Amino acid sequence: MIKQYIKQALQMIKENRLISAISIIGTAISIAMIMIVVLVIQIQVVNYYPENNRDRMLFVEGGTVASTKDNSRIGRGNMSVETAKACFYSLKSAECVTAYNGADMAFSLPNKPMFKAFHVKEVDDNFWQMFSFRFLQGKAFSKADFDSGLRQVVITESVAHRFFGMDDAIGKELLLNRVTYRVCGVVKDVSKAASTAYADAWVPYSSIPEIMGISPNMENIRGMLNVVILAHRSHDFQTIREEIEKNRILYNSTKQDHEVSFLHNPITQWDKARGSGGQYYVSLKDYWLETGSLL
Repeated sequence: MIKQYIKQALQMIKENRLISAISIIGTAISIAMIMIVVLVIQIQVVNYYPENNRDRMLFVEGGTVASTKDNSRIGRGNMSVETAKACFYSLKSAECVTAYNGADMAFSLPNKPMFKAFHVKEVDDNFWQMFSFRFLQGKAFSKADFDSGLRQVVITESVAHRFFGMDDAIGKELLLNRVTYRVCGVVKDVSKAASTAYADAWVPYSSIPEIMGISPNMENIRGMLNVVILAHRSHDFQTIREEIEKNRILYNSTKQDHEVSFLHNPITQWDKARGSGGQYYVSLKDYWLETGSLL
């Protein structure tokens, strides 16, 4: 019976080859587009190295708004260390909170200028608890190192091989924007798809004066930091949001002329996959209407 169906199908294709070809190609393209959309969503949402707990994470990446209390002046961007400590580091309902900034820096060796740009994440010591990095050499900088502002750097395997060959990189010096850092750890390379954790190197943000400095602009509310929050479980997201709001109101009460808000933050990994950000939010309905039009 199956052989008969196959023979009939082949005969129909031979009778009208143009229409058959168009139908087959159209069907193949439609299936391919659906597979691409599903694959992109999967890459953006599923847990994988080193973002192994994406389903329990909340993000505050952009969307920190500092404004005068009469709304006559508004500034949008990221938050200061002071704001991060007051509104996020103090969270009791979260398992872990980390803050970071991303920047491109020129790398070189002492007495051997190379000045090739690499992506660097300026992070705190909690960053290593938030994400599951695989250390091949050494270890991450500690809380004591971070609090002291020591210039230590964790680099990827690729960077280690590029600058130090097959030698042990631990303890070696590396210049980042002509500032000397000492290598304390080497980790397995990270995919750019893991955008929050991704970098070529990671340094304590306490070693960056531009981050740690107090800005008189808008009463030190705005700064350079993003925040990631790890919940004990995803059911705790609403509890965490409510605690953030309480912290925000309390923090604003300490300011004379300005106040902070976080717009749509914090958002989930699934929100990010739909194209949402701190300053704008894409609903599920709008996402499927836009995505469906491509299929």
